[in-house]
Amino acid sequence: MDRIVYVHGTYAGNKKFNGLSENTTGSGLSNDDITALKKFAGNTGARLYSYGWSGDDFRAGRVEGALILGQYLATFDGTTTVVTHSHGGNVLGYALLQGLTPGQRSGVRAYLFACPIMSGSDSAWTQSLANNLHSIRTFSHPHDYIQVQGAKARNAVNTGTKLGYNVGFKIPGVTNHSINPGGFMQMSAHSAMHSAEAFNMARQAIG
Repeated sequence: MDRIVYVHGTYAGNKKFNGLSENTTGSGLSNDDITALKKFAGNTGARLYSYGWSGDDFRAGRVEGALILGQYLATFDGTTTVVTHSHGGNVLGYALLQGLTPGQRSGVRAYLFACPIMSGSDSAWTQSLANNLHSIRTFSHPHDYIQVQGAKARNAVNTGTKLGYNVGFKIPGVTNHSINPGGFMQMSAHSAMHSAEAFNMARQAIG
């Protein structure tokens, strides 16, 4: 059965695991967003699941969320489309690394919206991992300060030390599409990357 899993970003959780649910009330998506997301994923009749994790803005929170997400994804047969916003993309990356075999990863279609791509010790994404998936695309906003500079600054505060990694918006070897929903304000640009407008623009971008 076709399925779509949506993984929210930082601060969108409620400090407890909601797990995987077809109840999208806590996902941060409106009905219009959900309709556009399903069209973007290529199947309006697919079952949509929302994955709830803590939303904590540090590596341990993302890794903790990833452990359970990986357990869910490992139970699915066939192809699963996973759409993420912001650090939800890193939760997915850690889940793929820690919870799925290479064969299971090959059944995942990943679409990362506004994900801070980290290199070095905090990296969830590498070219080899991306190559192991069914397919993967990333989407960035040209005026999104939060995705890169905001994530870099926040992690520096959390660790209290000089960063041993960099933050960007591209995974080596993976096609990134620049889309521009929501105008030019830095905060709204990041939030707009999980909206109906963003999903519609992404659908047009990939043809």
